[in-house]
Amino acid sequence: MRLKLIAGAIAVIASVSACQTNKPKSESELVKDSTAQTTTKTLLDSFKQNKDESAFLISLYKKLGQQPKDDKGTPYRLIKTEEIKLYGSDRPYTLAYVDEIDGAMSGWPYKELFILDDKGQIKGNFLTQKYEPVTAFENQSPLLMITEETSKANGIHHFVGINKDSVKEYLNTKDWTIQTIDGNNYSPKILPFELKDVNNDKQKDIIFSGLKNNKPFTMSFVWDPKKEDFELDETKK
Repeated sequence: MRLKLIAGAIAVIASVSACQTNKPKSESELVKDSTAQTTTKTLLDSFKQNKDESAFLISLYKKLGQQPKDDKGTPYRLIKTEEIKLYGSDRPYTLAYVDEIDGAMSGWPYKELFILDDKGQIKGNFLTQKYEPVTAFENQSPLLMITEETSKANGIHHFVGINKDSVKEYLNTKDWTIQTIDGNNYSPKILPFELKDVNNDKQKDIIFSGLKNNKPFTMSFVWDPKKEDFELDETKK
């Protein structure tokens, strides 16, 4: 008799469980499920799927603890995104270029370039008006050349690649001690550069040329394989 009662109780519990399993979910439960699914997606996955520029920028700047709008409340604008393979990595990274509209002079030129990995994590960000890939190493992915200038129009060039999933600087300007953008009365002189082998080691070097005190001059950054960066060659200034 006792066995029958236990069996009957188990059957009732199973029946109640089945009803609870098949019971339609409430609206709040559906919202929780949707949120859980969204959080499993990366920042880039979500943007590729819904093309929601505002949500993308909010999520991107949240990583910096900021809001994507200027001091007047004008929302930032996504100029473009693109994928690129950079020197030092076999997988693509995403470049997100953002127009920050206006702000303090420290934010000049109000355009910011983000380098994102495939999980949407920020690996590097630069305030810049110009960037472009440049091939410095034979049969390798390019470095990304990025100009950075202050509101006073002086500044430097960055040549960046990837090292161990981090952005690495390959042009050694000694923390801005060596400047490749010369501000003169707030008028920038962005020195042109070319890549060529100047020391016959079969490796391209980065050569800047221009005028200084109205006289032609050059700055040669030669590849140092031990330091793995381009170092200023004082003999070829």
